[in-house]
Amino acid sequence: MEVLTREKCKECYGTGLVYSGIWKEFNELDDQYKKEHGHFMSNEDCEAWFRERGYHKFPSEEHSCGECEGSGLIAVWKSIDEIASMVFNIGIHTGHIKP
Repeated sequence: MEVLTREKCKECYGTGLVYSGIWKEFNELDDQYKKEHGHFMSNEDCEAWFRERGYHKFPSEEHSCGECEGSGLIAVWKSIDEIASMVFNIGIHTGHIKP
């Protein structure tokens, strides 16, 4: 027998938000630019980079997690044995208390 439980989302760590991939890509590029030029890209260059990718303004750095739909929790089926072990810290089949 199984029970439906809710756990912290492993994708967003329970926050309901994930870092935008476009910003990760941009930050890697900007870090490389700084290594090569000694400073980060100008604001105009940043805006142009995002415009080339279809953004007319800077996009949000975070967005709702697709895995948990922004709730921070995911549904997980667990066996009664797993639930009992977590709640009572015992092994159902052995009846012994776990150390």
